[in-house]
Amino acid sequence: MSGLAIQTAMEEVFTVEAGARGSNSNIPKVAIIVTDGRPQDQVNEVAARARASGIELYAVGVDRVDMESLKMIASEPLEEHVFYVETYGVIEKLSSRFQETFCAVDACMLGTHQCQHVCVSDGDGKHHCECSQGYSLNADKKTCSAIDKCALNTHGCEHKCVNDRTGSYHCECYEGYTLNEDRKTCSAQDPCASGTHGCQHVCVNDRAGSHLCECYEGYALNEDNKTCSVIEEARRLISTEDACGCEATLAFQDKVSSYLQRLNTKIDDILEKLQANEYGQIHR
Repeated sequence: MSGLAIQTAMEEVFTVEAGARGSNSNIPKVAIIVTDGRPQDQVNEVAARARASGIELYAVGVDRVDMESLKMIASEPLEEHVFYVETYGVIEKLSSRFQETFCAVDACMLGTHQCQHVCVSDGDGKHHCECSQGYSLNADKKTCSAIDKCALNTHGCEHKCVNDRTGSYHCECYEGYTLNEDRKTCSAQDPCASGTHGCQHVCVNDRAGSHLCECYEGYALNEDNKTCSVIEEARRLISTEDACGCEATLAFQDKVSSYLQRLNTKIDDILEKLQANEYGQIHR
């Protein structure tokens, strides 16, 4: 008759018309089956349908009950849902235990748990707090702190490890380096090739992944370490060389001019003599 009792409970008790709460109410449906012998009907099939519908079954055996039948009726775990008493008079002793189980206050459902992240019900009105991934439970067993994964030295970052507010981390590179596709290793940048160096004359990459500016010969690097200015000694040398060049040119020009003047004078003398000789020959 145990199977018939469970079937009747499903059809007449655990219905909305009879006052049962909906499946989304989070209010458990509990049935306690008390039997003192071997069931004469297909109790295992009916009990399976009841459990599948969301009914939690407790089996209480009295006197010479068949324990295997109790196990077929009860919900899992069996050690919490199967009970045995010697007489019906002893069943009253189980009432306090059932009361604690069925009527215990669920702090997680009521929202009075004070857990910072996650509240987990342990049954019998008890609960404990847990933390989201990337966090650890503090000594007060309620609040959570982000795990310092960078301090664990398991991050694999080549240069720098930075903790995130989400309890995770990310890798960064030193100045002059860029993060590779693996998001952990770093490669040196080439600012000279990218044209972002700002050097006026020459850009030189260094081994540290940075760069420095240099100037052409005769120039010095300014305080901004980018632009160049002519060195004063070179400026004076250039001026001196220019002056010497001008003086030499003028001296050469004067010398040539003087030579041409003397040459012109000689030519004039020769022409006069030639003219004089020609005139004398005509009048003889």
